[in-house]
Amino acid sequence: MKLARAGVVTSALAATLHPPTARAAEWHPAPGAPELAMELESMQARGASVTVWVRGLALDTVSRVAAPWPVDAKWHRTLARLQLDCRSRSAQALAVLGYDGAGRLVHSSSEPLARQALPGAGALASLFDAACELARSQV
Repeated sequence: MKLARAGVVTSALAATLHPPTARAAEWHPAPGAPELAMELESMQARGASVTVWVRGLALDTVSRVAAPWPVDAKWHRTLARLQLDCRSRSAQALAVLGYDGAGRLVHSSSEPLARQALPGAGALASLFDAACELARSQV
């Protein structure tokens, strides 16, 4: 019985850490920030914390959030697993993926980064507001 439960926990953990596949993912544009999309099936809410895969972060945003890694011109598309704190208006990147123009993976890291305060306006602020509001509506 313990092994069966461990298998379920392992499967659930794997589903939250691995990025959505192109065929399985349903990306939904963030209201007010159509350049950003959330994969709602990956969304998890616990208290004031919301974790979700996000597609389309601008390279300057990724550079700020993923400071330890070089973000260069090879990166044409990004995916990031973000943990948003709806109380403190901050975010932490839990995983960052970078793809080149041909769709090849050029960067992959699942090293959690430092929590960053979010701006009050702009695309990332709109994504934050939408994710937190959606999480509150699910409770």
